[in-house]
Amino acid sequence: CLGVKDRASVEISFVEKRVGQTDVHGVYFPGRYYGKKDIPFGDVQLGQLSEWFSRRSKNPADMFRAVSRFYWRYAFRWLLTKRPTVVPFFHFTFSLAAFRYFSDYAEHRSHKHSKYH
Repeated sequence: CLGVKDRASVEISFVEKRVGQTDVHGVYFPGRYYGKKDIPFGDVQLGQLSEWFSRRSKNPADMFRAVSRFYWRYAFRWLLTKRPTVVPFFHFTFSLAAFRYFSDYAEHRSHKHSKYH
């Protein structure tokens, strides 16, 4: 009915499936990618850059999973510690300042040429 053959086969998930091989990977950590290993971005040579980008997934769900992994790594490092510091506040403040600067860069760039003394 409604043109859908098998509703049970459709699976949409923004969260990675937990890996059950605790003897291989250890305890599940949401900030780790359990897929096939690839060359880290810092080790990619300039000639291999387009090939490296072609291996990346362009699926929005995979992009969401990557952002989620980044969040969990950041949270475990800075927010979920025994004694959290003010460093995340400074990260947020600097990020807002950098975003504001680059969004208004056209005005900053022409400022020195239009200044009258």
